[in-house]
Amino acid sequence: QTGDMVKAVVPRGKYQGVWFGEVACRKTGSFDIKGKDGKRIAQGINYRYVQVIQRFDGYAYGKGVAELA
Repeated sequence: QTGDMVKAVVPRGKYQGVWFGEVACRKTGSFDIKGKDGKRIAQGINYRYVQVIQRFDGYAYGKGVAELA
């Protein structure tokens, strides 16, 4: 669903790699992933490569770099 935090592992293609961010659902059924600045960092990602990390529930979550203790 649009607004959910996701992880996408894309094995090949223009957007190959691992992406974390907020998802936007397209009419075609594929997904766009937006970074913490709100810009699209990966477009047209197939549903098979996307895994939901946090569902959008109306609460604001920080998007930053995790630090190891």
